[in-house]
Parts: sequence; structure tokens; C-alpha cells
Amino acid sequence: MKAMVLFSGGVDSTTCLGIAVDRYGADEVLALSISYGQKHQKEIEAAGKIAAYYGVTWKQLDLSIIFANSNCSLLTGSTEEIPQESYAEQLSHTNGKPVSTYVPFRNGLFLASAASIALSYGCEVIFYGAHSDDAAGNAYPDCSDAFNQAMNQAIFLG
Repeated sequence: MKAMVLFSGGVDSTTCLGIAVDRYGADEVLALSISYGQKHQKEIEAAGKIAAYYGVTWKQLDLSIIFANSNCSLLTGSTEEIPQESYAEQLSHTNGKPVSTYVPFRNGLFLASAASIALSYGCEVIFYGAHSDDAAGNAYPDCSDAFNQAMNQAIFLG
């Protein structure tokens, strides 16, 4: 394997998967989907179908136990509803804190786990579909450029 794609089955990670397959070929790409206790299982179901479409190896990892005590509105154990407001509207109520859909350090755990698995498979690169819009106003701090640079450095050193 040459490339791993952190693969939720959503638009951003599907774009990354397409780029990785185009660049390395389906036989050299590993798609990794992570369950973390999210309410929306549709993405994981879609991930399997999309991975099959592209003909890549697909692995799943369950990290839901790590978030079992979180009340993040995205998680199955939450008492909160998923907001239907824009990030800007949500942030106007948070006093600079992340929005209620922020899963604490999710992307850090995903990337650290992906790095370990990628090394086991001989992957040289990890594709990750977070984008700066999610970091705007501190909505999702683990999507910021500073976070991504720090994780990149930690993975490189590790």
C-alpha cells in the first residue's frame, strides 16, 4: 500500500479517495473508516459501497468506547439534538468555545490511529479530508491549520 485515506464516506473524504486512487491506483490505496459512536451510520454504510466501487481495500476501526461519556450532540449517547443552525449562528452562543457537534480531539485520535495502521500496511501518505471552513471561529479546533501542522509533525516524528 502506498496511501491511506481516512474515509468517512462523506463528500470530503470521498474526494480524497478519488484523488488517492487517481494518483496511486486502487491496489495501492487503503480506506480506513472509523466508528466513534456517531448518530449517522449512513456515512459508514456509504463508505463501504464507495470503497467497493473504487476497488480499494477497506478497513474499519471502532473507537466508540473513547467517546462513550461525551455529550457531544453528534453521538448516540447524547441528550442533545444536532443543531440545524450555521456555524456562525451556533458560535454566537458559545463564547468562543467549539460548537456542540465538536467531538473532543476526534481528528487527533483518528490521525494517530491512522498513522499506526498506515505504518503496518507500508503506506507512505495519509489523506485526510478536514477543511478550514470547519475550523472557522473555533467551531472545530481539530480542523485548524495549526492543528493539522502539529499532527503532521507528530506523525512524522513518530
